[in-house]
Amino acid sequence: MEEAATICVLVLQGIATAAVLYVIKSILTPDPPVHLGVYHRPGRWYGLKFALMYLLVKLQQGSKKRKREKDAPLVTGLPQSGYGVSSHDSQEDIEMDQPQELQDHEHALDSAYFNGFAPDGTAVVMRICRRHGRRAEIWFILHVPGVGVLQAPQHPDTAVFNTDGKTFSAAGLSFEPVEAMRTWKVQFNGMMRLTESPRTDVTKEEGRLVHVKFSFMWSAYTLPFNFDTDIHPRSIARAMAIEKWNQQFFQDLRSSHQTHYNQWGQLWGGLHIEGHEEQHVRLKGFRDHSFGVRDWGFMHRYIVHFAYLEDGSCLQIVTLCFPTTTSDLRTGYVFAPNGKMEAVSEVDLVLSSIGEDGTMPDSYSFNFVAGGKTYHVQVEIYCQPTWYNGLQWESRVHERLANFTVNGLSGWGVCEFNYKNTTGCPLPPRESRPQQPLPDVTSSHQNLLTLPLSTPVCRSTELVGGKGSSLATLTALQSNGAMFKVPSGFCVTMAAMELQLKLHPTLKSKLEELKKVSCSGHVDALQGMCQR
Repeated sequence: MEEAATICVLVLQGIATAAVLYVIKSILTPDPPVHLGVYHRPGRWYGLKFALMYLLVKLQQGSKKRKREKDAPLVTGLPQSGYGVSSHDSQEDIEMDQPQELQDHEHALDSAYFNGFAPDGTAVVMRICRRHGRRAEIWFILHVPGVGVLQAPQHPDTAVFNTDGKTFSAAGLSFEPVEAMRTWKVQFNGMMRLTESPRTDVTKEEGRLVHVKFSFMWSAYTLPFNFDTDIHPRSIARAMAIEKWNQQFFQDLRSSHQTHYNQWGQLWGGLHIEGHEEQHVRLKGFRDHSFGVRDWGFMHRYIVHFAYLEDGSCLQIVTLCFPTTTSDLRTGYVFAPNGKMEAVSEVDLVLSSIGEDGTMPDSYSFNFVAGGKTYHVQVEIYCQPTWYNGLQWESRVHERLANFTVNGLSGWGVCEFNYKNTTGCPLPPRESRPQQPLPDVTSSHQNLLTLPLSTPVCRSTELVGGKGSSLATLTALQSNGAMFKVPSGFCVTMAAMELQLKLHPTLKSKLEELKKVSCSGHVDALQGMCQR
């Protein structure tokens, strides 16, 4: 017993001595300078701060995961995940997957993003970011082999005005949640700018306008990755530990928090491009939903990689510099073909060493570690649109379509380079028409079966739906001197449709059946029903 006690005392003395030496060394060692004025590096207290932050993150994530597992059962029909992903059938998740009420802040946002890729080179990237004042920002590109590259006509500007302010809908593009964390409807009907001979950089001056229409369903095949609960503690601890801790640092952390999650799935449906035959596409890709407060002017830059691999694996790797809170965050995840998720613990892609001067390589490689396994990633860029983003074009986004090779497996996806932008958009500001006030709808309007487009109340989506109200709004703008012409016409109201359903009860059941078949993904069943 005495010998064991002696050993314990010696061990404790050794620990105490090491702690004293660590403190003395830390006090005497100066902090390294901030690299390039923005990138913090491990300082004298890095080891202690890392250990403390790692423990806090582990405890916080564990608490959140246990709460989610208690609140709801596992989602049926989706694979169980490995690290950190729990249930997604709770009321909280259902509400989270809807368009969100914007916070009372100038830079509040609610952003939904989709992309999809196929081995033949077909690719799509779409984003709608809702802002205050019925304003939105859109990113939109289609890459179709044999056709070319199509973008939203206003690109490289991303601003869209006079949206409905409530849904993910802007400039003819719309995202509609059908079933939380499982299914979305993605549609577009409008004009896009076509470049028939795609180049690495697609510019505003190139191309002609063509009509494009598609109706896609998006179906999940992984559980969501939630950055609040699923990010590797080592990634967070490292990023926090290199920063200078003070009261302002923690205030900035709290004020810049966003809810942010993403999920992998597939887009499928019909695509029609003017001058070309309609084609059915099936694309593997990714969706992202984030909401909260984001001031693009506070972000220095980031690089995000999304890739779908030939064996069914998918990955996201993020390197980000937010100088006031996380000047060197490196994180991400890998989903295996069986749905198991492994969070990324290490990434050797250093932001300051790649494209810091704005010159982005078209071919490069990096490594990362997830689940104890090292991955080597080779990236080859084949198309690069540039967009200006934010309330005052505070950021410049290069959405770089790429082919990937990861540990010998072929893959397809996007690497997104973002830079802080201080020069504004190279295009002149576009004029926005004053918002049209919403009409007053009274009980006398509820039973009308038709409404002329020129009637102010016809601008009510409640009475005539979205397309009808948009035509009525254009008619009103036309009378105020807008440079376009809307033919005279009228709308059949929602009340007329409801009357039809009441008079013909079987019609409703047929519509429900059609909806069910449309969402099933079975093209033959849909064609057969349409031929009845």
